[in-house]
Amino acid sequence: MRTGNAREYNILLFLELVVFTAGVALENTLLIMAFFILLMVTPVFFHGRAVRVKGRKITLEWGLLLKRHVDISFSEILDVIDASSSRYLILARYTPEILLVPLGMFIGGVGIFFTAQYRWVGLGWMFFGSVELVTYTISERKRAALIIVLITIVFSLLASIIKTSFVVPILVAGVIMAVFVREGGPMIMNTLFIVTERGVYQLRYDSKEEVKNLLSVIGDEGED
Repeated sequence: MRTGNAREYNILLFLELVVFTAGVALENTLLIMAFFILLMVTPVFFHGRAVRVKGRKITLEWGLLLKRHVDISFSEILDVIDASSSRYLILARYTPEILLVPLGMFIGGVGIFFTAQYRWVGLGWMFFGSVELVTYTISERKRAALIIVLITIVFSLLASIIKTSFVVPILVAGVIMAVFVREGGPMIMNTLFIVTERGVYQLRYDSKEEVKNLLSVIGDEGED
């Protein structure tokens, strides 16, 4: 089990999207190169390390070079939510900063679509940003899937109007994502949310057994 994304990670990704959008809109090669460099470096500082449980606390750690950590005592844990198993879950309610990236993609896509030469790039960003916003804010699976289908139709029509070959990829991606959301819920895999008095933290697990073991330890310690 590893520590998931930190709040600062989503904020930094949003800022990187701003840099990329400005680079494309202004046709500035340096800004575009800066975006890709930042995109490659960011995971180094926010890479989730193995979660450690000792005594009555959980230690979450991030970073390969500059390591930082947060200690969470069992007594301050208010709730533990398995995002992959929750049928009705609004991710934005627990981690509102998760909306920054899809919002940045949509807004940046609009800017690229109307100002840059490669309009299909902006169209793609608007499409994927819209779909992510739906998955993060709509809890009912059938409704979310229907909205994604409608979004897919709208952007497919836009793609055909500007005469781009992006129509088929949009249709294929939209159908796949609608089915995925309809059957599996939010597009976030193997993530555990620990809700505390200080905020919400993410953990990534490889198997349900890891979740059971963690919940068992927290429950046993809480009974002492």
